[in-house]
Amino acid sequence: MTDVDKSGLHKILDLHVKSFGYDVDSPPLLKDVSLGVRQAEIVGLMGPNGSGKSTLLYLAAGELNSPTVHRSLDCDEMQISFVYQDYRHTLFPWKTARSNIALPGKLRGMPVTSAMINALAESFAFRFDLNKHPFELSGGEQQKVCVVRALAEVPKLLLMDEPCSAMDYASRLVFLQNLRERFRSDQTACVMVSHSAEDAFLFCDRLLLLSQSGRIVGSIENCQDSDKYNENVKRVHEHFLDQKSIN
Repeated sequence: MTDVDKSGLHKILDLHVKSFGYDVDSPPLLKDVSLGVRQAEIVGLMGPNGSGKSTLLYLAAGELNSPTVHRSLDCDEMQISFVYQDYRHTLFPWKTARSNIALPGKLRGMPVTSAMINALAESFAFRFDLNKHPFELSGGEQQKVCVVRALAEVPKLLLMDEPCSAMDYASRLVFLQNLRERFRSDQTACVMVSHSAEDAFLFCDRLLLLSQSGRIVGSIENCQDSDKYNENVKRVHEHFLDQKSIN
């Protein structure tokens, strides 16, 4: 796939979903959805529950497929990392946080050293002991471990499903700012599902709004423009209020 924009950044992911559903006897969950993500671009997905946000991530990751879905990549499949919404079930409880971070690289034959893990923990100002087990950490700390584990693999594309939902307000702000800076330096592309407009406008370059019917019905292209913040938040509020009235 060769698709380069005026800035010289190429498209990492090009996904087109004509229709997709889990049950052939029910209406499709996603319909006529296109998702393109360029190198170093951070794209947010917001929509009501059941609008297909997580499913769209799974399709982007190649974990789901269908004849009605076309997916092309400009990176290796092994250069995609995923941060799942259910963080409690993605960390091995009998392994320390440090061992959990190192495990995927070990399985892929790309060892993650203690020095690499320490550097990541320092860059995100971790205030907890990585030698603790997941059950000894708060939910927000477990989520940080999940994200850093994905970063340790140095992905070209990172897919994240509500990665900060358990973090307190201050932690979330600092973590997302640090994460955005890292993505910029590493030229990492990202798609993040979020239920927080504030998170999206703090972290993302572009925000896509999904309807209850599984279509992309809106796009905010200037998430980082502080002068447009109030206007953009109003657009998000109106989108969700409109979806509620539909239901």
